[in-house]
Parts: sequence; C-alpha cells; structure tokens
Amino acid sequence: MPLFFLGGEFRFALAPGRQDVTNPFLLDEFNQVTGAAAFGLRQSLDFHLIDDRHRKARSDYHQALHQRELAESAILADVRGRFQAAQKTEKRIRAAAKGLRAARSWVSAEMSNYDFGLTETQEVLEAFIAFAKTKIEYIDTVFKFNTALAELSRLTARENMPLEYSRPRPGE
Repeated sequence: MPLFFLGGEFRFALAPGRQDVTNPFLLDEFNQVTGAAAFGLRQSLDFHLIDDRHRKARSDYHQALHQRELAESAILADVRGRFQAAQKTEKRIRAAAKGLRAARSWVSAEMSNYDFGLTETQEVLEAFIAFAKTKIEYIDTVFKFNTALAELSRLTARENMPLEYSRPRPGE
C-alpha cells in the first residue's frame, strides 16, 4: 500500500536593533522568516510480491469454501446414516416383538402340555431357554434403537422421541 507523508520547516529569527541586510550575497542568520513544506508519496515497486500474496489469499479463501462444502456434505451423510440406522432398528424391534410373543406362546403351550403330562421336562426347558434368548435379543434391540435415536437427536439438535419421566409405582 502507498505511504503518504507531509514534512515542513519554519524558521523565525528576530534580532532587535540589528540592521536588516537585503543583499542576496550576504548570509544573515538574524532577522529572517522562512518556511517550506513538502508532500510525498512512497510506493514499493515489488508488484510481483503483492500479486503473489493476493493469489495466496485467494487460494486460501477457495480452500476454506471447499472445506466448508465438504463439512456440510459430511454432516448430511452422517444424518442420513443415523436416520437409516434408526429405521432399521425400528423394524428389528417389530420383528423382535413378534418373536418374543411367539416364544411366550411356545413357553405357555409347553407348560400346559407339561401340566397334562404330554411333554417332557427337556422340551419345557428348551422353550424357557428360547424365551430367555428372545427376551435378551428384544432388550438389546430396544437399547440399540434408543441409542440410534439419541445419536440422531444429538446430530439434529432436536428431540426425535417425546421424553417421559415417571416415578415407579409401588410394587413395580
């Protein structure tokens, strides 16, 4: 950038009772009033360096814009992925709930048959084991669904499920 400057000088000398000499060849340092002013401009002529700095700043700016676009697309991809994961776990919950109902029915049928003496103890135990495994799978699926919803809520900064907090009832 150019640099502007202003410089000046003012001299005032007065010697009372001294004769004023008007001869241009005699230098009289007394009885004079002189002044001068100068205005200047200083400009560096290294335009190639200025151009290089300008190009570097422009490339930094375009790089920042590109990084911003990449970040936005990464956020969108992350949100889509979390949303699809939440949808998949929701479908798994429905399937696990059906499996849990089927396992419960199997246990109750085996228990009824055992009460009437139509089945052996081994088959009842197998039904209980299958029910326990199905119950664990259902609980794990619900946990994964809630985790997926929590991650989606964190990414979108919005609650995706209504939060309900209640006290446990006596006897529960």
